[in-house]
Amino acid sequence: EHTQKILRKLRDGGLVKVKLGSNGGYMLARDASEISVLEVLKAMEETICINRCLEPDGYCSRYATSYCPMHKYYKKVQRMMESVFAAATIQDIVDENFPEVPEIVTPVKVKNKVDA
Repeated sequence: EHTQKILRKLRDGGLVKVKLGSNGGYMLARDASEISVLEVLKAMEETICINRCLEPDGYCSRYATSYCPMHKYYKKVQRMMESVFAAATIQDIVDENFPEVPEIVTPVKVKNKVDA
């Protein structure tokens, strides 16, 4: 039943197709090299947004999406994340041939009030 739910989402997303009959089953709707990881994520997940304010309704409890600096930053990070996932295909993942991604930034150590 769980597998059927997954396959239904992939089918609804146009990523797999059903072949009926005694030799039937599921197969990719396109070649694995033509299906991006982003397409799979969008088909499988309710959302891939990193913050609620990036959802289509733009909800913000402060009503600040039009001027909020964090909202602007989230949008930039969201675009970067989506472009990385769009650059990789299912075939890339199978072959472990991962596209180049931006350098990972080392997080800044934040002192909390106890350390100060």
